[in-house]
Amino acid sequence: MVCSKLPSPLDITAERVEKLMCVGAKTFDSLPPETQELKSAFLRCSSEETAPVIVFVSKMFAVDAKALPHNKPR
Repeated sequence: MVCSKLPSPLDITAERVEKLMCVGAKTFDSLPPETQELKSAFLRCSSEETAPVIVFVSKMFAVDAKALPHNKPR
């Protein structure tokens, strides 16, 4: 399924940010202080050059190398 409209990152809640930053049963409070500091950057969603770049990979899956486009005959 392809999403036709993505919600604005400016509309994210602090609770949602914490859920995205935590894995499994780990709580936000158990994260290192440096990682916890990223929460405010996440919420600001700033494009300033000094702002950290945050990337979230939502899903990864294995693909046979033969199935990749650059490995198929043209």
